[in-house]
Amino acid sequence: MGAMNPYHITTDRSNKDIPMGMDLNGAKQYYLDLHGVFESKLPAPAFYPSKERDDIFVLDFSLTADMKRAPCSLKAHGAEKFIATTPKKLLGYVAPRVGHYNGAIAYLCELYGKTPRFFAAATKRATPHQAVVLGYKGAVLRFTKVPAMSTLKAWVVEWAMKFDGIALPFGLMDTPAVTAGLVKLCDAHTKVHGEPTEFWCAVSTGNMTRALSIGWPNAKANGVAVSRSIKAGDIGESNVVSYHKTFYHEADYQPDFNTTTNYDAKAYKRFVDEAVSGAVFINVGSDDHIERILDTVDGWDHIDGEGVWGDLAAFEKA
Repeated sequence: MGAMNPYHITTDRSNKDIPMGMDLNGAKQYYLDLHGVFESKLPAPAFYPSKERDDIFVLDFSLTADMKRAPCSLKAHGAEKFIATTPKKLLGYVAPRVGHYNGAIAYLCELYGKTPRFFAAATKRATPHQAVVLGYKGAVLRFTKVPAMSTLKAWVVEWAMKFDGIALPFGLMDTPAVTAGLVKLCDAHTKVHGEPTEFWCAVSTGNMTRALSIGWPNAKANGVAVSRSIKAGDIGESNVVSYHKTFYHEADYQPDFNTTTNYDAKAYKRFVDEAVSGAVFINVGSDDHIERILDTVDGWDHIDGEGVWGDLAAFEKA
């Protein structure tokens, strides 16, 4: 069992993605202007009533609007323009053990003709969320022993400079173009379905929560912290509580739709029990999608990523 409420939630209610001097409505227009006229190649997500209550809804990025399997997660929708318009072709990214950005970046790079290189801290075996990148054209996954993640991030920056590439920010944090992509996504949803009364989601870094608060400025934001403590500026005015188990534990309650069992699922029961009429739950992606991609990658579950101390071969080639 995990510790009761393992993550500390800040009492600070600032949103670090709102430009100084702006309110939510002003910030929304700012990011819509930043996004501009870029035309997305991604299908709209599914939107349907929750099975438990017909007055609350699921915005489901594991499916498309016509209820077919989606080719990517919500993370790809936010990052699409950023990846598509990045001036360099060679992109480096530090791949965490769990997270939808690995697959989203690999998918977008294939879609827009970029060359992604994923770097991960040494481990006995690659995780599904890391190995999934190998299911996309041109993606390479490299492991190396490092004393800390900060060291790995610094090495990727040096590697990118050496080979005329770009080191993508970890978690695509502090990237206005990604916030703009998510704000645009909210605006597109509002034009079809109206703005929700409130939205609910799992929370990690707060990037998504902050962006959705801007994209839906009149909706109340609610979340469940599932992987880390929440710091000042991370969540804005969102009502966030800690899940009662640490990240690698699965949720007690599993929705009837495909989701990520140790991430999105942890916010769903609270949504069903507490949401007001017209509320929307954000399903970022699904384990099922990752499993389908991994079915195309032979031997992924036997990838040896342990590495050797002092071996920097991963950074000696583009």
